[in-house]
Amino acid sequence: MRIAVVLIAGTLSGASIAAAGATASAATIPSWCHPGSSVAGSGNPVTSIIQQNGGAAPSGLFGLLAGDSLATLSSGHVKFCLKIKSTVCDQIHNSSVVIEPSASEVIHYGSGTTSCSTATTQKKGSPPIVLGAGTGKKKIVKLTLSDPVWSVTVSERGVVVGVTTGFVQVAAAAGSPTPVVVGPGTQTVAGPNGIPTPTTQFLAPPEVQASLKSLQSFAPTYPFARPVPGSSPTLQRVTTANVVRIGYDRTAATSQVLAFLKSFASFLGTSWNVKPQLTAVTASSAPKLLASGKVDFVAETSETGTLFLSPTAGAPWRLVTNQDSGADAAAAAFVSDVLNSGKYLTLFQGSFKTVPSYTSFGSVFFK
Repeated sequence: MRIAVVLIAGTLSGASIAAAGATASAATIPSWCHPGSSVAGSGNPVTSIIQQNGGAAPSGLFGLLAGDSLATLSSGHVKFCLKIKSTVCDQIHNSSVVIEPSASEVIHYGSGTTSCSTATTQKKGSPPIVLGAGTGKKKIVKLTLSDPVWSVTVSERGVVVGVTTGFVQVAAAAGSPTPVVVGPGTQTVAGPNGIPTPTTQFLAPPEVQASLKSLQSFAPTYPFARPVPGSSPTLQRVTTANVVRIGYDRTAATSQVLAFLKSFASFLGTSWNVKPQLTAVTASSAPKLLASGKVDFVAETSETGTLFLSPTAGAPWRLVTNQDSGADAAAAAFVSDVLNSGKYLTLFQGSFKTVPSYTSFGSVFFK
């Protein structure tokens, strides 16, 4: 392990205690730190320091290896980059992290606040990125990522995890109780026992807000484009008519749910460049309307379909099609983008006047 300390004056001094791996060469700003790059990176360093105290890293700074520690003092500030998913992190003053302390932990957050962003989306079937947090090297919580922009604050009181886009699953390192899903606009607090609380509104200090904002440009983007119809009868009908018809179960829709449905349908129509039509239906009439093509989707509290709304009270809502796999896939992709991007947060707050709970979506992003 080696320790790198960022000093007030903006210089870096390192003490080689037990360097992990081969000696690293002088760090440069690696091409794989930048979104859209296809370069995987080369050499032994698993990370490189790319910015220090607001300026480019001096040529004398070295790349960081697995097992290295990086700490900032009272006025220190450093950005570093991981090859894994082109992750960029912004570490503010009085903070410390350990890079890849084990094969199962990519970063360990040991003190202070560090914010990070992933620049590439998680590939289906690939193993998730797992992080750890707790004072020093004591791991009290485990963090599993799904393309987020997030911050972690560690103190003697515990660990605070907040998210602006994407999702982080937070669990006690001991393995129980049920993990908490932290999504856009929310945070969880884990005490010294590592057990995370239910999510609340993410209230980051101004310095952390600025850090997260600076990282947002590295995050995946979500175009919300209209899907290609392919062989889907539903999408062919939507494309031909330039209208998307959504029925909703009027007996289950509260005023808040209906407000959300209207906003959701409007955003779907804008994103797909079609006119949205929202129609009240009943549980008995919905299957017939879907089969006849008079509605393209039905929003209802069923056990099947694409989960798209988890209200503050009552059963979750899903988008159902007439057994059209193409339309199901299009709905799932759209809802995933709405959730990851933070648009769901905006729609939910506008209708329910509070931040959402993402618990119901845990099975969608963390399987």
